[in-house]
Amino acid sequence: MGESQDIASTQRYKYNGKELDRMHGLDWYDYGARHYDATIARWMCVDPLAEKYYHVSPYVYCINNPIRYVDPDGKVVKIFFTGTGMDGNKYPVGATMSYTFDGTIESFINSPNDPFVRDVIMAYSYLKANDASEMFDAAIADPDYVFNLIQTEGFSMSDYTRESIDIYWDNSGGIITDNRGRFKDGRQSPAIQLEHEFTHGVLHVRNPHAQAERRKLSDQQYHNAEEKLVITGHEHDVVMKLGETPRYNHKGTLYKTDGPTTTTPYKGKPVVNPHNNRKRILPIPYISQPDQLRVSSPYRR
Repeated sequence: MGESQDIASTQRYKYNGKELDRMHGLDWYDYGARHYDATIARWMCVDPLAEKYYHVSPYVYCINNPIRYVDPDGKVVKIFFTGTGMDGNKYPVGATMSYTFDGTIESFINSPNDPFVRDVIMAYSYLKANDASEMFDAAIADPDYVFNLIQTEGFSMSDYTRESIDIYWDNSGGIITDNRGRFKDGRQSPAIQLEHEFTHGVLHVRNPHAQAERRKLSDQQYHNAEEKLVITGHEHDVVMKLGETPRYNHKGTLYKTDGPTTTTPYKGKPVVNPHNNRKRILPIPYISQPDQLRVSSPYRR
């Protein structure tokens, strides 16, 4: 009677539904990647990419424009694609659109009805289900670089800028390998080419100088030391896990496949089984990373 007591069930989630942290008397709102001081209307933590975007204050949220931008963790959060009209007026034909993809099953279910976005997710699911997505996962999880995945026609390739890695991928472009003996005229699916290009991108992020030096070292069989490292290293491991054909050079003939996870040539018919029952593919994407990947479709280089 008459005593002041704290109630254990006091509502801690207040402004914007965020938890009010009263530790040390700071009274900051916990936004996960940042803390917000409502008293002075300022963010009190440096963004994780502050050094990358040096022209913007390290304590700025959404580049000071929360009406236009969404940025819950200080990183890239958008998938870019071109509207097809298949979702009605939500994604108009020909319009460059963006979609927030956070790696959850919910965001997959609600993803736009876009063929390229669908094939990216299918390829990732195929790689992930067979423990062959190491470099794709590394790209998604990288906090310092934006990985732009862009649709192209022809051989896949990667390009680099100071702030981003551009991966150009043909989602129906398989390769007939130029090998001898029992591997003659073997085939690789587009999914392997995607993981191959992500390997180049991740190696660039980890040590751009070393990669540049490898590209200068010519190799009669693999063109250069960088391609030799990727093809004989991670690509070979991926090929073995997927039961496809390894390469022993940097050659091959491009051909159109029935889908991103198969080596079956395109015949103009729907793909019933996208990988000939050789390996598993999950019914829904197995996506565990919380970060995002920017995807563009269609873009012709």
